[in-house]
Amino acid sequence: MIGMQNRALRTSGGQTVLFYRKEPPTRRVPAQDGHRHESCRRGTMQPARARPGLREAQEEPMSIPGESASIAPEVFRQVLGQYPTGVTAITGLDASGDPVAMVVGTFSSVSLDPPLVSFMPTRTSQSYARLLTADVLRANVLSMEQESVCRTLARPGGAEKFSGVEWDPSPLGTPMLRGASAWVEFTIQERIEAGDHDIVIGRVVDLGVGSGGLPLLFLGGGYGRYTAHSRIMPTTADSLTQIRWAEAAKPELEHLSEKLGLEVVFASLIDDAIVQVASFDATRSNARPHPLGVRLPLGAPMGAPIIASASEPARRAWLARSFPGLSENLVQQHLVALDRIRERGWALNLMSESLTEADRSLRALDDGRLSWGSVPLDEQLSDPRTYSAELPSDPTTRIRVRSVSSPVRGPHGDPLFYLTLFGYGEAATSDSVQHSIDDLLTTVRAVEGTVAHP
Repeated sequence: MIGMQNRALRTSGGQTVLFYRKEPPTRRVPAQDGHRHESCRRGTMQPARARPGLREAQEEPMSIPGESASIAPEVFRQVLGQYPTGVTAITGLDASGDPVAMVVGTFSSVSLDPPLVSFMPTRTSQSYARLLTADVLRANVLSMEQESVCRTLARPGGAEKFSGVEWDPSPLGTPMLRGASAWVEFTIQERIEAGDHDIVIGRVVDLGVGSGGLPLLFLGGGYGRYTAHSRIMPTTADSLTQIRWAEAAKPELEHLSEKLGLEVVFASLIDDAIVQVASFDATRSNARPHPLGVRLPLGAPMGAPIIASASEPARRAWLARSFPGLSENLVQQHLVALDRIRERGWALNLMSESLTEADRSLRALDDGRLSWGSVPLDEQLSDPRTYSAELPSDPTTRIRVRSVSSPVRGPHGDPLFYLTLFGYGEAATSDSVQHSIDDLLTTVRAVEGTVAHP
């Protein structure tokens, strides 16, 4: 994925936002002209006859002793079909202003700086030829609920392929498919001939997470879906210790997820940022998993389970980072709430409109850039009850729980990381939430025994 860059906090009109500066859209590099033809049936690309290329090879192919004179296309497809790919619909408006689309399994990121992506279409595709006349293209990463959309757009045809497909024009004019998992808009920068396909390099001008869930996959000649059970972020130079902790805690956290039917997220403080290092989700296969590896500034209300054990100056700095200018009365309420979290060992977040909107934005950080530019941190999020709610005394009372968190402490009592339960649904009973808290605290003690006290 394209990583985060140019991140900052800004205060404007009493509202603090986390924003990402974007590079201005770049002009498209004109591509060479050519005739194309599409041969696509049931989402599977058929091999096409190659023609003279866009650039000539500089050297003769090296002769390998014992190599086969030819590789049968069916064998090639069978072997490479064992490699799973995402399914992406490349859309645009052709020179006549009509929508055009083609389905590919070759969309990929190329470069972070500058932000580049690529896809590899069959060179003889008619849809590809029409896409080359578009000013801007859009890669719609199809969700697992969009298999029928994939089959519709993969069939031969023109604008009529969009009949029955729900889409809207983007601000740049590209057809944006409703329900896609993610999207990237780009201009063509370069085309390279590679056998019977082209490698198309695109310069990213905008991107974001869509409204759909988990992505659609293609494997072994058929469509399927991704099931997110246990995931740990890739290793970075400053996350070796945290990843080792997550790997050691994995059996306990998988067991907790399976028992409760909830997602368990492992988050830690790395270089003054909150990072979601791992996620364990044994049962919620249709839910979009939390993004891993994204670095969020340590500011209220994020990281409350860790900051609860910090000194008062550190707590005040945590509050001021997100909400400068809080009244002393409200600061004192926060200090009391943090004391309560430290003493009882857990934090309860209830759902609110502001938190829901912030969650949508934070999930979009998996792209590394926010298409709409900011994560809102409004007045409602400055209420300490955002992260330190109380359970109703009546065990049958139904509440809308966003999450429950608990810190895992080291040998000297300092929090090393914290665990968070997600996925309670719209109306959990107070009693069921209390039972999940009890199970979470039991798991925390077990993890402390295996991770914090080896």
